[in-house]
Amino acid sequence: MTTLEASLGRLALVFAAGLNLLAFAGDAVRPGEPEVQPPTFHNLGLVWPLEGDDNRNAACQVRFREKGGPDWKPAQPLLRVEVAKHPEYGVEYGNLLAGSVFRLEADREYEIQLELTDPDGGGTTRTLVARTRREPVLEGPGVKILEPGTYEASALVFTDGEEGRLAGYRGADRDKVVIRGEVNLSNRKHVLLRNVTVEGDPDRRGKGVSLSGSTGVVVSGCRVTAGYIGLYAANARDACIEDNEIAMRADWSGQGRPAEGGYGISLYGQGCVIRRNRIADCWDGISLAGDDAERRTCSIDIHENELERCVDDGIECDYVRNNIRVYRNRLTNVLCALSAQPAFGGPVYFLFNDIYNCRGKPFKFHVQPSGLIACHNTSLASGNAWSGGEWSNGLIFNNLILGAPGFPTVSTTARRARVECNGFSGDDLKFGKEPPPDVKLEHAVKVTPEIFELAPPPHPGQGYKEGYGQAYPVAARDFRLKPGSPAEDAGLVLPNLNDGFAGKAPDLGCYERGSEPPRYGPQP
Repeated sequence: MTTLEASLGRLALVFAAGLNLLAFAGDAVRPGEPEVQPPTFHNLGLVWPLEGDDNRNAACQVRFREKGGPDWKPAQPLLRVEVAKHPEYGVEYGNLLAGSVFRLEADREYEIQLELTDPDGGGTTRTLVARTRREPVLEGPGVKILEPGTYEASALVFTDGEEGRLAGYRGADRDKVVIRGEVNLSNRKHVLLRNVTVEGDPDRRGKGVSLSGSTGVVVSGCRVTAGYIGLYAANARDACIEDNEIAMRADWSGQGRPAEGGYGISLYGQGCVIRRNRIADCWDGISLAGDDAERRTCSIDIHENELERCVDDGIECDYVRNNIRVYRNRLTNVLCALSAQPAFGGPVYFLFNDIYNCRGKPFKFHVQPSGLIACHNTSLASGNAWSGGEWSNGLIFNNLILGAPGFPTVSTTARRARVECNGFSGDDLKFGKEPPPDVKLEHAVKVTPEIFELAPPPHPGQGYKEGYGQAYPVAARDFRLKPGSPAEDAGLVLPNLNDGFAGKAPDLGCYERGSEPPRYGPQP
């Protein structure tokens, strides 16, 4: 070997070593500053931007406690968001971890400890301090009383309130205080509309209440109808839509079209809460899809709503980002119950939802959404248990997903997913054309509708084109488990989600045996 050859050989070794060091440096995580997204009353959403971690194996455990409290409690780990660009919409998800801390008290300050680990180096621990939002005060000197009568929406004058001091109107009697036309709360701050009947614009594109560009607006205890959208909020911040009854005009038994049925609530923004509403006869009951070109919707709570006869989607979480929390809702007579078409990185949480007479599918994970966490849902469909969709980076735990007799199939396409400890009504479980190596399918339990207190299988066969036929009453089912069910004690322990289970392990589905279902819909 010549001196030149030896020199080149040594140079090649040095260059290769340098490449290895660069590769190692790219695999090590370099954490940025963790952030708290706009808080809601009972949950806090977190995102932690990263650099490096090219092999995507960083992880983050979460603990929390009330500030100054003695004991730390575990929460769910943050989700490692896929570093990707959506193939159709071109939205980049970002290099980050994201997730939520659940079941907090309103208007309390919490310490949240984040422990970042990476086998390749760069781990660290950070502690954040964040406060949940205070519950809205629905009375005060800025709230005017509307006496019984009929009012034109255009005649009402709204002025801004302040945080903690709402300004606006409260009806003396909801049934006797009627507002005609679209109530415009757009670009208002800390405004209240409460306890009135809104007969919105009946036009095929008409709305009942608009709160686009608003901050801290509360719509509470109202009855709303409109031609197209009951409540509409584009780019809203910290809105609270609660305890309302929204009735649209879809024909469940006939052929539905968007312009005919409309949307109960259409909202996109940040830090908003949609809770305890009753919504019926819609195209989509609750939609977060909107037309936000920047795709910024994050930190939204949707819970304890009663949804009936939604001819397309019950709750549509399309085009959203991080920390969308959909939990403890009851959906009866829907085509697709819970939609993420798509989601840009997530997590989007679907937790403890009760779904009956689903004519299409319980989970509409279409157009390659990423970052989906579905746990403790119960669904009884009129056809196959779950079909269609192509999705990735999902966690599917502790659900009961049943099809009608003769339709037990689960057939959906997943990548990078864990599907563990679920109850299915059949053995034909497909999560891709071939068993994908990055989908972990374990501990499935076979179940039938007989495990429930009451669960008559919905009638099969009728779909969108011919109309869905019979609509079932909410009371047609009771998804509480009978004693001795194979779903008892069959679930994974999920700290901060299913704490307080009664047996050796959590039960599958939306109701722990021995517990009472939540009260859905408006509350006094």
